[in-house]
This record gives sequence, structure tokens and C-alpha cells, in this order.
Amino acid sequence: MYSTWQDWLEGHATEADPALTGRLMTPTPPIVDCWRDDARTLEEWIASASQDEVMREVVATEQGDEWVVTDAWHKSRMHDRSIDVSVGSVLVPTETSRSYARMLASYEAGDAAPPQAELSYHVTLRDSDRPEDARWDVFHEGDTSESPPFSLSPVSVRVHQELHYNGLDPYWPSLGRSFYVPSHDLVAGLALVREPVSLRWRRGNRVVVRGQLWDDERPGAEGPSEGCRLLVRRDALLRVLVTTARTMVSWVLLRKWAGGPRDTIGREWRQHAWVIALRPDGTTERWMASSSSRGGES
Repeated sequence: MYSTWQDWLEGHATEADPALTGRLMTPTPPIVDCWRDDARTLEEWIASASQDEVMREVVATEQGDEWVVTDAWHKSRMHDRSIDVSVGSVLVPTETSRSYARMLASYEAGDAAPPQAELSYHVTLRDSDRPEDARWDVFHEGDTSESPPFSLSPVSVRVHQELHYNGLDPYWPSLGRSFYVPSHDLVAGLALVREPVSLRWRRGNRVVVRGQLWDDERPGAEGPSEGCRLLVRRDALLRVLVTTARTMVSWVLLRKWAGGPRDTIGREWRQHAWVIALRPDGTTERWMASSSSRGGES
């Protein structure tokens, strides 16, 4: 249902996103859950989430360079176990960041998350490079909206599209794609420029922000792993934190259950949540939120 003529035009006047000539897929990242089963027994694996397991989701080292995963969503399906992972981050004034992090950690796993900025459904990737031309959705406060003392700003913006690759493409609109792009504060703070037809942003001649989008789907079966995430070079991110006097607070949620690709209904699953604060001086602090178990559909 479209409420205005402008809404209808935004949904029908654009045939394709000119910045997307393909799916922009990347190889599956080297996250352990995406490649092999955990060495622990199934019961041990479901019952816990260690600091190492959590930090693996937010820190990536590639060719000697350290990257920070600011936002992510991915799922992995092995032969006897499954996991969904989500990472969300916000920038908080450093003087109130510990209070905000402790508030998040006080929630039961799965009952809270940092707010997420989203681009309007019909905005193209090229429009996201010019925030003044884009229609931005509300920076949703989610379950933490009843705690007003905190001034929060987004690190990334979630984009969802179902536009064609081109005007003659009959297939893609039936498959939505979601990915993350850096927020306007991050783009402005680092003077980022996006490479054409890519999810890579440069500061000068150096790539400092990368979007990843992967799907290992196999014919006739749900893929072993699919997801998306946004990575920022650690030194570039610290530069933003120093100049803005802010701390990045991340919420990491791991949802685990027994069952493989074709066996996920009616299983009991367990959630584990951690809160991680990255401060301008490069130090980190971690809090473990309460775990929770639930049954029913997963």
C-alpha cells in the first residue's frame, strides 16, 4: 500500500540500481563457524560462548591488517548444529559509554540491541553516497528507547533492495539483498569515497571500509553460510573515535541450536550476548549479558 504519489514513484520509477551491475558477492569470510564444526561436543557448544568465540566475530586480521566488524548478520548450518550471529554498533559519548554498555548487558540475551539506521527501501546505493539526496528512515531506538540519557549515533546504515540488476533482469527482484554501508558521520569523518560498482570505500588511495556479502547456497539445500558485514580498519575507526570523543559500543548475539540445514523446526535454542566497548585510546572492555533458552520454531 502506497500512501502518496511520491511513494509510488519511488517504488516504480527506478528500473535498476546503476551502482549494482552484479550481486557484489565476496568469498565467505574466514569465520570458524562458516567453515567447520566446532571441536566441542554439541552440548558444550550450545551451552556457552567464550570470549574468543565472540571476539572472532568483531575482529578480523587479514594480511597483517586489523579490521573491526562494526555490524554483521550471518548464519551457518552444519550437519548437526546451526548458529545465527548478529553484531550491531553505535557511537556513544565516551563519558556515558560505560553506563550505556552496562545497561545493554543488563538485558537478557535477545531482548535488547543497539538502534539501527536504515535507508529508505527504494534508495539506490549511489544515493547513499549523497545523504542529502536520500530519504533516511528513523534511527530506531528499539528496546532501549526508554533510556533517554544517551546520545547515540550510527556507525553503519542497513540497506535492503529488490531492484533489478538492469531493466531486462527478470530474476533478481524475487531475491532481496541486504548489506551495510558506512553512516554519514563515518563518511564525513574519514572523507570516504566509494569505489564505483563495489562495496569498498577509500580514504585517499587506501581502502578503509569494506562491505561483505556472501551466500554459499547449494542447489536443493540451504547453504552452509550466508550473511553480510561491514568492516573498518582499526586505525581509521580509532581516528573517528578520537576526533568525536566517542566510544563504539557493540552488541554481539549468538543464537545456537541442534540441527542441520533441513532440521531447524521445533528445536530448543540458546542465545548468548556480549557487549564490547572500543575506546578512543584503543582499549576494549567486555560485559557478558545473561544467556537465554527458548523452544519452538527457529
